[in-house]
Amino acid sequence: MGDAALNLHRFAHEAMTVTFEAVIAHADAVLARQAAGAAFAEVDRLERLMSRFDACSDIAQVNRLAPGECVGVDMSVFECLATAAELWAD
Repeated sequence: MGDAALNLHRFAHEAMTVTFEAVIAHADAVLARQAAGAAFAEVDRLERLMSRFDACSDIAQVNRLAPGECVGVDMSVFECLATAAELWAD
């Protein structure tokens, strides 16, 4: 499939109080929509895990911990917090 056969498809999704946009170059509009849907589903999953406004989220649970307490979190949350700690240390 050459570049001439590709069409640009634009999609938008509201999450985390911002608008996420996906621009997908593909000849098949249905496949492009499915790809955007998968990307937006991941954004929604991360928002459910990391929202400080959702009392059930991993981040809300971490925020409620007393010093010395621990709670299990999703690996995505752990990796985000580990990266944030590294950046803070730098």
